[in-house]
Parts: sequence; C-alpha cells; structure tokens
Amino acid sequence: MKSLRKSAIANFFSDPKLKLVKLNEQEYMEGLIAFRSQQNEQEMILKATFQAMEKHNSLTY
Repeated sequence: MKSLRKSAIANFFSDPKLKLVKLNEQEYMEGLIAFRSQQNEQEMILKATFQAMEKHNSLTY
C-alpha cells in the first residue's frame, strides 16, 4: 500500500499541467526561515506559493 501511495504522489507531482517550479537552495532556505518564523502558517504558505508563481510567470512571459 505504501508503494502505491508513493507512486500516486509521484505521478501527481510529475504532471506537466501543474507547471511546478523547483526552488534553488537559497529560495528554499528563505522560504523555510519565513515559514518557521510565522504564526499563521497556512496564510504564509499561500502567500509564498503565489509569490513563486508570479515570479515564475514573469520569467516565462
């Protein structure tokens, strides 16, 4: 069951329609520091996600 779950997760994240962006080490660390320093984690995660999406979109268009 665990391998089936891992496979489903891998398939989900490899879907090209998601257009996921891989963070470099600095971006990851900045996000991790910001995440750990916030009281409202859900709001911070959404904000960081939208910022990353906007940054990616501005680079591709």
